[in-house]
Amino acid sequence: MSAALVWILFPFGVGVVLLPLLRYRRMVYIVAAAVTALLAILAATVTINVPIELGIASLKIEPSFSILGRRLVLDQFDQTILAVINLFALFWLIGGLYSRVSSILAPAALMIPALSIATLAVEPFLYSALLIEGMVLVSIPLLSAPFSEPRPGVVRYLVFQTIGMPFLLLTGWLLGGMESAPLDVDQTVQILIFLGVGFAFTLAIFPLYSWIPMLAEDEEPYLVGFILLVLPTSVMLFLLTFIDRYAWLRTSVNLPAFMQYAGVLMVVTGGIGAGFQKNLARIFGYAVIVENGFAVLAMGLMTLRGNEIFANMLLARMFSFGLWTIALEAIKRSRGSLLLADVQGLARVKPMLAVSILIAQFTIGGLPLLAGFPLRIALIEELSMQSTTLAWLIIPGMAGIWAGGLYSLYVMLLKPEQSRKSLDVPRSLSVLMAVGIAFLVFLGLFPQVFSPVMVSLLNAFPRLLIIP
Repeated sequence: MSAALVWILFPFGVGVVLLPLLRYRRMVYIVAAAVTALLAILAATVTINVPIELGIASLKIEPSFSILGRRLVLDQFDQTILAVINLFALFWLIGGLYSRVSSILAPAALMIPALSIATLAVEPFLYSALLIEGMVLVSIPLLSAPFSEPRPGVVRYLVFQTIGMPFLLLTGWLLGGMESAPLDVDQTVQILIFLGVGFAFTLAIFPLYSWIPMLAEDEEPYLVGFILLVLPTSVMLFLLTFIDRYAWLRTSVNLPAFMQYAGVLMVVTGGIGAGFQKNLARIFGYAVIVENGFAVLAMGLMTLRGNEIFANMLLARMFSFGLWTIALEAIKRSRGSLLLADVQGLARVKPMLAVSILIAQFTIGGLPLLAGFPLRIALIEELSMQSTTLAWLIIPGMAGIWAGGLYSLYVMLLKPEQSRKSLDVPRSLSVLMAVGIAFLVFLGLFPQVFSPVMVSLLNAFPRLLIIP
């Protein structure tokens, strides 16, 4: 038995089997959740390539598996990532079950994480770009019903992701066999341009980010949240693989500078954009850009501390996105709209929904006592050692998120309620939101509790652990 068979092919296959059974909504959610829980437990308790004694027999999960002439390699250093990815999927499945989200999420939450893991496992790793494109294609049914005309946000999402992949493939082709450094300066510039353009399209770096708020506005919030959590995270891990594999990228002056400026630009433009929106879904979309910007900025520091900050961001990212979109999903299903004008007085009618949105938004904005605050402070401190100017430029982006949150609070708390449509929020969903709020506050007060686990993600990128 191989690790790829357990954590890639098995969940993907179960997802395919569940596709014809979507009418049995509760069943497919329970099956998908059980599979992801099992895979997370296995990743946390069973060591790859170490025999397990089962009475008179023994079982060993092999690290390597070959399929279609390609190798899929997962070893013990990847196990934290395997556990975290499956826990992310489990969290989303539980939220989807109680949020009454379409059953299509159940197979997607098996297939897309499986492809995400495959991007880390495939050799040569260049094929990761094709697997990411596969994630994009698999995600389309989440956003657009079969045989229906896709909305503009979906079209832009598909086009932008597809345009970015050839640039990443060309980068990998140019880097083939050059573990130390490119042959000349011109080749270095060419590689960096292709790499930068590829990731600019896939990560929605300014000015190529318009599809994110459009997608958030047009489609079901919870499904969009899942895609915007998994896909950019997979792309970022793919970028870390580039940096881990090629030493000259870690020591280059140009790539860190590009990533730092790109990250700051995403934070500033996304934060300011969020501050001027009149639609809760679009505010979420711009907040996603801000969060992605912070992640790119952390990686762009090219320091061990920066990579540790990036790893710790993932947990807060999952809970804030999940909490925010659960609340948005409940409002949209009941009111049919996420315009601020249609949620006036929401905090007085359904305070849990309003608090969930605001806590998630202020987490991304880095408000004290919430999960984002210690991460933002650590990032600003680390960035200031390299560029005080860039560190100061982060502030307007954070202020934009806060301004958007404060205006949303004013509308939901102080303005009189206009809509006569009732809000149906199941008790189980309220409990789930309460757990999410409590966890984000806990992470803000005690960030060190889960930090060792999240930092161990970097074990999958061993060369990043020895940089200063």
